[in-house]
Amino acid sequence: MEDSDSTSPLKLVQRILRRFNLIPVTLANLDKIRQSDALYIGYPGHLDVVWCWLVAQVLGKKLFFYPLVTLSVGFTEEKKLLNRGGVLLT
Repeated sequence: MEDSDSTSPLKLVQRILRRFNLIPVTLANLDKIRQSDALYIGYPGHLDVVWCWLVAQVLGKKLFFYPLVTLSVGFTEEKKLLNRGGVLLT
């Protein structure tokens, strides 16, 4: 059995960050994130919410999390901006 320190919330967050490489990806795109108006988390992004919330707080950005509709559905079926093959409609 693991000791209580290894199951602490901090250790859990550290494991998640290591597993998904969120810190290197965030640092590599920091200029783009700073220029954006908001951060959007689509499906599947449930495990990204904690890290993105922290980044949004530090940079003063709004954070949107809408897990019920994928971006592909939003852009192809609802907004008709893209076709199903992924080419921009003109």
